[in-house]
Amino acid sequence: MNKMIAVDKSVPMPERKAGKNVGMNYPYEQMDVGDSFLVNTGGKYLLSQMCTKNKRMGEKLGKEYVARQMDDGVRVWRVA
Repeated sequence: MNKMIAVDKSVPMPERKAGKNVGMNYPYEQMDVGDSFLVNTGGKYLLSQMCTKNKRMGEKLGKEYVARQMDDGVRVWRVA
């Protein structure tokens, strides 16, 4: 069975909806080894989102960050 999917033209793309963490500036650049910060605004996948952010910022800055789920949110440490 070969079903074709139609291509639509001139359909405007909706504006991106800003989530709670969009536009937040995390203090990665100011952190020394052993420093941490807490993120307690976010949804169900906050830990996963912060791990992704940690990896990207770590590669960008040449440092290493680790996130752990805490009772009051997700805490991020600089470890190297």
